[in-house]
Amino acid sequence: MLLFWLTQMFVLTPSSSPVAEASKIMTTIADYFLAQKVKKDLLAKDEYLEVLALHHAVMVAAMKTKQNTDPSFADALDAAIEALKPVYTPK
Repeated sequence: MLLFWLTQMFVLTPSSSPVAEASKIMTTIADYFLAQKVKKDLLAKDEYLEVLALHHAVMVAAMKTKQNTDPSFADALDAAIEALKPVYTPK
């Protein structure tokens, strides 16, 4: 369910803007996923660092999407989200 929510939450609507959507992604990653879902004590040190890096990559890609109009930045954000999906996919 988390995987579906992550990918579907950020679909642009006519009343939204790419800047607002990128801001929502950054806030959601920080306030929800990093604060509530990433549990340091449940992961080995290497796994923990990898999970942090994947979340950070999404946040950086979202920030760059806000700052640029080139569609390649949105593609990079999509790729970063895809790279994060396995973290929340049941094993």
